[in-house]
Amino acid sequence: MKSILIALAALTFSAFAQSTPEEVAQTQLTAMREADWAKFTKTMHPSAMARFHELMVKAAETATASDNPQAKRAMDQVFGGISAAKIKSMKPDAFFEMFMKNFAAGNPALLEHYRKSEVKFIGHVMAGDTAWVVSTVTRAVGDNTVKAGNTGAFIKDGDVWKSALSGELEVLAAGMIVQFSKK
Repeated sequence: MKSILIALAALTFSAFAQSTPEEVAQTQLTAMREADWAKFTKTMHPSAMARFHELMVKAAETATASDNPQAKRAMDQVFGGISAAKIKSMKPDAFFEMFMKNFAAGNPALLEHYRKSEVKFIGHVMAGDTAWVVSTVTRAVGDNTVKAGNTGAFIKDGDVWKSALSGELEVLAAGMIVQFSKK
C-alpha cells in the first residue's frame, strides 16, 4: 500500500510538472479574476519576481528622494505607503504579491476587464527556452465587441512552466524611475 501511495504521489507531481504553458496561463487568469494574489504569485518565475523587485526598489528609492508631489501618492498607491528600505528588505515573492494586491485595489477596472473578457488560449510558440502563449481576448465595450490578440512569455522553473515578467510591469517600474528622477 505504501508503495502505491508513493507511486501515486510521484505520478501526481509528474503530471503537475508537465503542465503546459497554456494551463499555467489559465491558472494565472483565474487567479487574476479571483484576486487571489498568492495563487497568481505562484505562477510567476522566480527570476521575473527578482527582476521586478529590483526595479521597484529603485523606483521606490527614486520616489522617496523626489520632491515631485506625485511621488508620495505613488508610494501610497503602488507600495501601500511602506518605505523604500522595507521594500528592499522584502523577499521578491512577498513583495510581488503585496504589489499586485495594492495595484489591483487602486485599479479596480483592471480586474473588471479580466472578469468580463472572454479569453481563449490558442497555443504556444517556442522561441529558445521561452514559450509564448497566444490568446484572443474578446470583450463587449458599449454596443461594440472588441477582439484582440495577446501573448505572454513563460519559462521553465525546473520542470514547471512559470510566467516571465510582462513588459507592462517593466515599463511601469521604469516609468516611475524616470518620472521621479531629479533633473
